Amino acid sequence: MLVVVIELMINKRYIYVCLILLMLASVASAAYIKDVETKPKDIDPNGDFTVKVDLGGTTCGTQLKIYIDGKKFCSKNIGCETEEVESDKWELDDDPLECGVHKLQVDLIDGGSIIQSKTMDLRIGNVPEITLSPSEPSPNSEMKIIFRNNETGKLITDLDVQIYKTKLGTSSTKDYSVNNQGEVKFSSDSVGQFKLIIEDPDYCGTFNFWVKKPLPFAGPFPEDPVIGERMSVSVPGGVGVKYIDSEGKVYPLRNYGGGANFTINTQGEYNLVAAELSTIYWSITKNFSVSDKSRMSAKIEPENAVTNKVVMLTVSSRGASIENIPVKIIKPIGGSETFETNVKGEIRFTPETVGTYHYKIEKARYDTLEGDFEVFDAFDMRITPGDPVVEEDILLAVRDQLGAKVDNALVYIEDASGIQVTESTGWNGSFRFRLPDPGEYTIKVQKEGFWNFEDTMRVYGIISMELYPEEIETGDDVNISIKNKDGEETSAEVTVTKPDGRTQGIDGVVYTPIEVGVHKIKATKSGYREVSGELVVNPHPLDVVVRIEENSAIITAISHGEPVPGLVLFVTTPSEKKQAVTDGDGRVSALVEEEGYIIIDANNIERDERYHNNTIRREIVKRYDYSLLVLPLLLVGVFSFLGVFAVDYYHKQKDEPKRGSGLFNADKKGAASRDRKPKSSLSKP
Repeated sequence: MLVVVIELMINKRYIYVCLILLMLASVASAAYIKDVETKPKDIDPNGDFTVKVDLGGTTCGTQLKIYIDGKKFCSKNIGCETEEVESDKWELDDDPLECGVHKLQVDLIDGGSIIQSKTMDLRIGNVPEITLSPSEPSPNSEMKIIFRNNETGKLITDLDVQIYKTKLGTSSTKDYSVNNQGEVKFSSDSVGQFKLIIEDPDYCGTFNFWVKKPLPFAGPFPEDPVIGERMSVSVPGGVGVKYIDSEGKVYPLRNYGGGANFTINTQGEYNLVAAELSTIYWSITKNFSVSDKSRMSAKIEPENAVTNKVVMLTVSSRGASIENIPVKIIKPIGGSETFETNVKGEIRFTPETVGTYHYKIEKARYDTLEGDFEVFDAFDMRITPGDPVVEEDILLAVRDQLGAKVDNALVYIEDASGIQVTESTGWNGSFRFRLPDPGEYTIKVQKEGFWNFEDTMRVYGIISMELYPEEIETGDDVNISIKNKDGEETSAEVTVTKPDGRTQGIDGVVYTPIEVGVHKIKATKSGYREVSGELVVNPHPLDVVVRIEENSAIITAISHGEPVPGLVLFVTTPSEKKQAVTDGDGRVSALVEEEGYIIIDANNIERDERYHNNTIRREIVKRYDYSLLVLPLLLVGVFSFLGVFAVDYYHKQKDEPKRGSGLFNADKKGAASRDRKPKSSLSKP
């Protein structure tokens, strides 16, 4: 009896093993589709093609059915041990397919049931890969239609296409050309479906796309619903709304002119779908969960909790704080502490040790909430100087949250090319280093029991700026020289802030300011410390020269020995007051008829900022120069003497005998007179 039982048990084991082997063999030998391809791979719109299907497993008694765009193309019965099946030939001249992408479907059937189905894109002609940016275009917003070669992925340029609105038909067709970025820029002022047709010798195909409005959508409310709770969603009237459970069952909702209300009585995960079939709005799908109780949430602040610093935990549900709820904190070293939330749903406590803390929050009508948070010490890093430059000693000091020095902290300093410095802090919590190149560096500090620390530091290159000269007169040139740390000329962006606050760029190395005052010049270069300087621009000096001519004062404005035309002068003399503008020789004149003072205000009224102002006061006094009378008096004396001499000479000439003459014969004349005897006045008989 026992032997029989043992034999039966052994036989049953063999039966089970055989059944399992048969099942495995059956599974292992089941027919399946390995691969599907077309012959040729690139199909000419005017040519023909076949579909080649590679099979595996036991194919006895199976059947293949091939569909193109849902239309049955070919059906083949498959014999045993068949590894490859090729369809009938599709003659595109006899049964044309539109140039473009079509859907090819191959079904493997066994015993009347589909055991495998495989689909792929069937490209007729050289069809580009077309994408939209944005993928969901809106009215009155520009979109880009991008064209790429479907094999190489390279952008296609110089392609001609046509686009028309499907509802309006081909009468609305517009021509477009693909630019050198492989794009067509398109926009529509209305929603609708559009069709793109490629008109090109090398490419062909069509492409349908939609232009729709973004869906005004809000919900579900509340965001964390519980079973049996009324929920709502807000959408425009006429838009379809539904929700789908985790098993794929669909629950349509009725839209009452702007939204829908609904209740879910089963806990689980759901998808809310709106405007799925809309031709006006883009559809939206939103995931949400339904719980059997209200959910609580806890927020830890700060996010990186630090020992010996206050930590705040806030409990809320649906955005509202929950007060008078117990919060149990379990410490990493053992033991626990329970706190109760205040009216703001907050508790505060100060962790004293590093480690993982656990909290547990329980309250009726709410799901129990548990979680963990880490508490570590924190680094406080200081860099001196604050704006370091290349090849300069940089001091990095590491402290903890209480200001204590942290030794043996591992510090990494890296830039885009990799780690440049790896060092540990010494007993004083610091170390010194230098960096050879300007740029932005990332500093990482690590040590067990501390939060990892990361910060950035910019190291600047050095440039200098020289202004020559540093003080000039308006209209003069100043040379600007920018040099690197080696004293070599380098380029930089130079700007000037003028005295009136306006800022402008300076091109080149020469600046010619007009405005009087202080010009603040700044040089900036990416990765380098900014440098600045001040240029003082003075007005030209102004001199005023006054000359009196008869009854006029001739006034001349001069700067650097040159006359200044167009300058406004206000002149006051004893005879008149006047405002005048200097002529081309820098002159004005004023009437002076009597003694007194002349006052000249030069460039004080209607100022010319290019020149200083100047005020002078001069006294006018009439003086006589007696030296000028010397010559006339001399002339009078000379002419008087000559006149006397001439008269004397005349009289003497008149009294002298004819033979005598002058004063020299006077004695002779006198002697002759004395020797002559007087004649008698009487006459002889």
